[in-house]
Amino acid sequence: MAAKYQKNVIPLGPNKSVEIFATPKVSEAFEQVTEDMTLVKGVKLAQVIEAAYNQGKKDGARETFEAITTGLDDAKRAIPHKNPGKPKGTKKIAKPSSVKAKEAKAKSPSPAKAAKKPATKKAPTK
Repeated sequence: MAAKYQKNVIPLGPNKSVEIFATPKVSEAFEQVTEDMTLVKGVKLAQVIEAAYNQGKKDGARETFEAITTGLDDAKRAIPHKNPGKPKGTKKIAKPSSVKAKEAKAKSPSPAKAAKKPATKKAPTK
């Protein structure tokens, strides 16, 4: 079974080289590009490859941040915002005057109950 990736060494000078791991198809393309490689062409090729690599990193980071932002926005929409602190009480509905009169009458003591209570007299203070 053939290796999935092949190591390609691009010489940039007597002491410099760039190692690129690629599929056999891409490795063959590198061999064709680097057949008559000079130092200047090697440096330019390295710059192009580095620019493509950096752009790929930026695109991957952008996609990741977009996915996180989308997920965060979905979560914010799913959870309603509530202000911190004690919740407000319910609003009281104004009652009609006929209901108020009935409640006042029910709260006041009946004349029979008022007569049963003995009257207490206070002693005069000197």
